[in-house]
Amino acid sequence: MMTESEPMVSWIQSGKSPDQTWWKESSGCNTNFKSAVAVRDGYEGVTRQLQKTTVDGTTEYMFPQVMTGDRVTIDVQTISDGKGRSDKCQIRLAALNMNFVVQEMMKVLESKTPEEQQALLADTAKLSELMKPILVNNPTAVLPLIRTQRINTDSDGLGRAEIFMERDWNAGLLFLTCQYGYSASAERSDWAKAAEFIVTEILPLVLDLAIVIFSVAVGCTIGAVFTVGGSCLAALALSTAILAAEIAYLYHQYQQDAFGFIDTNKYDCRFPTPGGFQHLYTLEIVDVLEDIIPTIPASVNTAANQAAVESNVSVQSTVATSSSINTTRQMFILLALMGGTLLLLSGGDRGE
Repeated sequence: MMTESEPMVSWIQSGKSPDQTWWKESSGCNTNFKSAVAVRDGYEGVTRQLQKTTVDGTTEYMFPQVMTGDRVTIDVQTISDGKGRSDKCQIRLAALNMNFVVQEMMKVLESKTPEEQQALLADTAKLSELMKPILVNNPTAVLPLIRTQRINTDSDGLGRAEIFMERDWNAGLLFLTCQYGYSASAERSDWAKAAEFIVTEILPLVLDLAIVIFSVAVGCTIGAVFTVGGSCLAALALSTAILAAEIAYLYHQYQQDAFGFIDTNKYDCRFPTPGGFQHLYTLEIVDVLEDIIPTIPASVNTAANQAAVESNVSVQSTVATSSSINTTRQMFILLALMGGTLLLLSGGDRGE
């Protein structure tokens, strides 16, 4: 809850998605929802950059330079009939577990002949056919829900929560959703079913990212982080950033459909359907990227497989786009990665 001494919030997102409609039953009023997220360095309080990316006409809100130890502040306002009023909303933080995805991909590749491996690495669609039953049957392993928090807003509809980026969290994408929407008569929240639905839709892009990680593991070493202008880990971070916007867009679209029955709030004001208000913010942890690069089995670590990756059109398009990212962004990632790697080599702890 906010106090009078705290500054006014500059809201980042407000209202429903363009493709949503209001609950059809008659009601005298509609709800509304506002949210804002800020990410700050855990030591000096430096604010991390927020980027807005448009995908198919929808704006996605991205924090591409997050580090473990950072603090995330979430502000919300629940509104009924045009006025802020006390209610409840939920914060969900889910992670895209690329460690699990890559490990399962390695198992599939190891079970194939060299020729079959090359065919799969060259064509994400073929790889998706084999990987889909594995990943869809383990949705909460692919998209583990690592934080949930209910916010009870005050009489003005205002509320606040904070999340600490734990030091043992893996690098990669985190999806932070601020959700306001429920049924006054019956509520349901089943993350396993929601995750299964979402994983099915984002699978091809996730596998593109897995192939990029494979390519980095085959072609680079951790020491390459110190190569000026040619960091393999920076290339991975930038490629992840390119795919992040598209993955976030699909995640955003399909999580609306994945949640339960939504109609009116306790004031009998209508929510948008499907899914109520779903404000999504995507965070990319970049300082521990080396942790997601796997050891490639000898039977898979071949020049022919690397050549197959280089012929994969969707993967190479992502890598090519990442090379055009501005120099300032590249330098930030290089410095973050170098700092993390130096600490690993020295056995140090950023908290000391």
